[in-house]
Amino acid sequence: MLVVVVLGPFLEEEPDSPPIAAEPGAEPPATTTTQQAPPQTAAAEQSDAITTSTRAPATTSTAAPATTSTAASTTTSIPQFDVVEESDISYPGATRTRLEVIVEEGTTRDSLRFIAQQLAAQYRETHEYQALIIFFYHYRELTDETASLGVWDDSPYGDWGRAADVARGDYSTHEPTDKTKEKDWSLLPTPDQLALFHAYNFMYDLMDTDEFGLPSDDDVMAAVASDRGISVVAVEEAILAVFDWIFNE
Repeated sequence: MLVVVVLGPFLEEEPDSPPIAAEPGAEPPATTTTQQAPPQTAAAEQSDAITTSTRAPATTSTAAPATTSTAASTTTSIPQFDVVEESDISYPGATRTRLEVIVEEGTTRDSLRFIAQQLAAQYRETHEYQALIIFFYHYRELTDETASLGVWDDSPYGDWGRAADVARGDYSTHEPTDKTKEKDWSLLPTPDQLALFHAYNFMYDLMDTDEFGLPSDDDVMAAVASDRGISVVAVEEAILAVFDWIFNE
């Protein structure tokens, strides 16, 4: 029996302050490919844990302009990335910012760290946050699920929950917490598998009309298979492929 849980959305600078620096001796990772961010098709991929969504009080979201960045060197560049959403998840006394970032296929963990450090330096100046958290994805369609490429945050004492312990713009106690992932890109699901995953979730919600019980996975997969004219096995394989991608380390 396959159980699929649809995880909902979140969750879950001052001139005198020193900017975040990349790790000593580290060179910006090189890339040999340029790839556009995935098309924005279907809507559907934490603050303290990567594997669960985090719900924050009084959260507001704004569609952030796509941000593509390239390292200053003329010979070395970092992979392309887009900031697709910026959310204010502050509460009284704590200014907290959440970013959703889409990266290109093949991005390494070192590159994710480099991107996070660059964004933190930028947002320290423009937002004077008390805590910043960044969720990394490859597929825009999975930003409602667990962050498949992990999470990076910049918080006082490395603790997201202590944002209110410092003044805005004071980064003297900030420490990054790096929970990004080195992904096995061979597990990346195909667009067709992604479409079946969303079709399953849509059908599940459509069939969830009984207040005394939930539709069975078998019944939902059978309905999707019938609607698409494919086998139940193909639907199940697509769902498993998406979850393998999201949760593989």
